[in-house]
Amino acid sequence: MDKLLKIIKGYLISAVLFLIIMLVLSLIMVSTDMSMSGAKWYGCVALTVAALVFGLSAGITFQKRGLITGIGLGALYVCLFIFMVTTLFDSSFYAGITDVRYIIPVLFCGIGGMLGTNLKN
Repeated sequence: MDKLLKIIKGYLISAVLFLIIMLVLSLIMVSTDMSMSGAKWYGCVALTVAALVFGLSAGITFQKRGLITGIGLGALYVCLFIFMVTTLFDSSFYAGITDVRYIIPVLFCGIGGMLGTNLKN
């Protein structure tokens, strides 16, 4: 039960980090001449950074098999993200799980899991 609470805490921290990064990127896009055509990739960068932090938290929590734990929880993280985005927006909004850019956050979550496992207490 203790590990589950730590994973939920790591998820919430990474979700807040994602929202902060997206807010900053949105403010930059509004106040400068940054192209709106890259908005999907800006979101991918924010999701990747948040997934790295989540993987780091998971690696610290489990202390074993960081890559497998990170990739597994990263896939769950991305699936939860896609579920939340599709439920918050219209039914016309499509954030398909088969999109290639969702592989990047899963891989970085695995890297975060490896780094978290290898951190010395």
